[in-house]
Amino acid sequence: MCNPVAIGIIGLAASVGGGLLSAKATANKAQSDQNYYNHLADVAESNITEVRQSAEYDRKSISDTTARETQANLTQTKQIMGSQVAASAANGTGLGSVTSADIMRDTLNKYSLDEMFIRFNADTQKYLITKKENADAKNLAEQARGYRAGGESARAAGNLQVAAGLLSTAGQVANSYYNYKTRRGN
Repeated sequence: MCNPVAIGIIGLAASVGGGLLSAKATANKAQSDQNYYNHLADVAESNITEVRQSAEYDRKSISDTTARETQANLTQTKQIMGSQVAASAANGTGLGSVTSADIMRDTLNKYSLDEMFIRFNADTQKYLITKKENADAKNLAEQARGYRAGGESARAAGNLQVAAGLLSTAGQVANSYYNYKTRRGN
């Protein structure tokens, strides 16, 4: 037969060992959860960089397009003015006449308005891109902060579970010892 004291000691040791293993597993899970949330936060923060780079690329693209459009507008205006000069000369109207000067001034005014609209539209597009960039970056930063807080919370909850598990194990061991002592009458 087995010695009841030995069985009791083995039971207590198994209970303590199980409690310690459970505590270690819970602590590892809490650390793993925190690492996962930190990874999600890192991804969100990395996405901020991508949002900023994409917006910068879009703004540069708009600037390049604006430069091409204003150059094309200038070229077209010069061609129109050249045609106007040729037409004035062919009609016998000198360049110094009031009519020719009015036509040239009107053409230059239209060129200036066209250029102003091209630049205004480009500035509006850039503003909207920047506004969206800032909103997206802010949302991603908030998301990263939330993930980090979630990781801290998971870690803290895991630590509390470890402590609760160890206290429960200690209570079980104390209860087993008390029952053993009570049965023996000591």
